[in-house]
Amino acid sequence: MQNKKKARFFLTWAGILPLFLTLTTQTWAGGVELHAHLFMKQGMSWLFKGDFNDPLQAQDWTSRLSSQVNAEAMARSQLDLIVVTLYAHPLLTLSLRDSIRNQLQKLNDFLKQHPQWALAKNPFQAQKALSEGRKILVLALEGGSGILETQEDLREFIDDQGIRIVTYLHLTDDHWGGVAFLKGVQAWASPWAYLLSLFRMNFQDLESGKRIVVNKNGLTPLGKERLKQLLHHHVWIDFAHSSDASQEEMRSLLPDSEYPLLYTHTVLRRFFGAERGISDTQLKAVAQSRGFIGLMPSEEMLRGTTTRFQHPECREGIFALASQFQVASSILGESSVALGSDYNGGITHLKPTPHCLKTQAPLNLQKNGLWELGQSHQIWEDLHALGVWHPKAPSISGDHSHAQTFINTWARAWKSMDRLSLEAMTQE
Repeated sequence: MQNKKKARFFLTWAGILPLFLTLTTQTWAGGVELHAHLFMKQGMSWLFKGDFNDPLQAQDWTSRLSSQVNAEAMARSQLDLIVVTLYAHPLLTLSLRDSIRNQLQKLNDFLKQHPQWALAKNPFQAQKALSEGRKILVLALEGGSGILETQEDLREFIDDQGIRIVTYLHLTDDHWGGVAFLKGVQAWASPWAYLLSLFRMNFQDLESGKRIVVNKNGLTPLGKERLKQLLHHHVWIDFAHSSDASQEEMRSLLPDSEYPLLYTHTVLRRFFGAERGISDTQLKAVAQSRGFIGLMPSEEMLRGTTTRFQHPECREGIFALASQFQVASSILGESSVALGSDYNGGITHLKPTPHCLKTQAPLNLQKNGLWELGQSHQIWEDLHALGVWHPKAPSISGDHSHAQTFINTWARAWKSMDRLSLEAMTQE
């Protein structure tokens, strides 16, 4: 009898010990970055300092238009999947399409020199790359008007080059539709729409008791038609930056209720206090569709976030980001929330918080704060130390890989668009 107890004891610990050692010696890595501009020099020309192939030009968390991404930073990031967002400024580039072509050439050159990274043009290629232990890149385009205007554009940039995510609208109302108003003076990026909204009393009441101005402009007839075409070409639509009115019409045009909603870079409206943030109603719609969002580690976007810490500095930086993660995760599920950092996008990132050393996480000890993509693994370590799920830790939902969750979600979007294309072919 005694020997049987000893045997059971030995077998039990023989099973537990390897798991215990794995957890205690885990090197945190991985994760998904949903919005990073790698080639902004080609998108903003002379206004942007530094090129992808040069040393980083940014210096601290306040750096805005200096390079924050290169090949070395990508390696240091330890990310499993990066959404590479292409962008061409309409006033700083001679040709929007040529700017995007130049960025695509830069990407192809990078892939030739770095075979550990794979460009996935569909979720099946992404799954194959993940199973091979390779890092994954997915192409996105921020603002489609002026670039995706003809069938030839769709063939070139979507079908051939493999752009698979499109942030449908960007900073200013255009001939496709209305954009979400930003906060303060930035709301005047669409001056006429904002002025009319003030006179027409287009307000929304927040749970906090505050009122915000919302853009009454939704999709134009051309915008509705173009969105349908993008869906037929298997483009996953990014709702970030779109006005509430545009989003409502976009949802009505989606293939079916199984289509997962995507917001690549956003913050919670309940804290941000402007239409540009995702509302609780929209967040619940993402949860219902089993979609995916990316939160922005940016001081200007996190301002107003409440935290459980009393010290003023503990309400900023990584602490504010952790609070947003916890709220979003409680609604969406922990592995459906990623980073959408907007590196090279002209925003500030996270300030250091030296008086809030509640943890020994590395970002809090960095005097320059968060300022480049190579620090991505440090953000996740900080968040985990503050009670947020980590991409390499088992999640409540059973997913063990952040990238896998993203790929699974993308596959469901692809399947919905397959059904849409099949229905269209049947009708023809």
